[in-house]
Amino acid sequence: MPELPEIEHLRQTLLPVLIRAEVRQVHLARPDIVRDFTNNSQKITPKRLLKGQRIKELSRRGKQLAIIAEDGSVLCVQLGMTGQLIFIPNGKKPQQSNHIHCTWHLTLGNNLMGKRGKLVFRDPRRFGCISVYRSMEDLQETRWSKLGPESPTITTRILKQQLNKTIRPIKAALLDQAIIAGVGNIYADEALFGAKIHPMTPACSIEGKPCTDLARSLRSVLKRAIAAGGSSISDYVDGNGQAGSFSTKHKVYQRAGKPCVSCKKPLSQTTIAQRSTVYCENCQQLIA
Repeated sequence: MPELPEIEHLRQTLLPVLIRAEVRQVHLARPDIVRDFTNNSQKITPKRLLKGQRIKELSRRGKQLAIIAEDGSVLCVQLGMTGQLIFIPNGKKPQQSNHIHCTWHLTLGNNLMGKRGKLVFRDPRRFGCISVYRSMEDLQETRWSKLGPESPTITTRILKQQLNKTIRPIKAALLDQAIIAGVGNIYADEALFGAKIHPMTPACSIEGKPCTDLARSLRSVLKRAIAAGGSSISDYVDGNGQAGSFSTKHKVYQRAGKPCVSCKKPLSQTTIAQRSTVYCENCQQLIA
């Protein structure tokens, strides 16, 4: 599932073409991928999917992307496991034309004034969704208020406050979006390795230097992953249809049995919070 680096890089690659773009038409092939969390019984129509609106802003919180129109209405996109949000310039065809569930036909603005293209939401397994909101305030109150602090800017103090809330293993705590927003299986493994913390360590027992090291490792790993375009493990591509390259730099994720990059001993694997977890028994300390 795409995590914060993938969604942030997606946002950055879509910004040049979506800001000030006008949505001329919307074609919704699968209405079941659209959700309404605003207690609004109105039918999902092209107008509610921003038809006739100009796009004002793209915002991100954790693993979610918000497309904000000039009238204040918002679409919140979650890619799920296999979702893709790709801009297709006019005259070009998508690399994969199946499983496209929603298409926005655009007239571009800013430096691309008058040019046309389309934004497509593609999701083979349909775990992703598009949610409609009347405003950013609705989105904040309904969903984003439930998310923990942003992981790319997490401080030692805030991280310690969040970890004090649970006795679960630190790997499970990092996966909990209410504890810290944006981290999933890939970057939890990578950040814990960088901080030399065993994934079974109780979250509430991490303090002092280990907590500082973990906060620093989270910020570092996420920053480097964003710069590399994220990790493309299976379906993830950015707004231009390009895969990310950070998967070539993973030190532990999906490397069970291979030599540790630090001590050369074979990496171990276990399951925590129903997720495969790879770590180094020798380098990562279990804190009681």
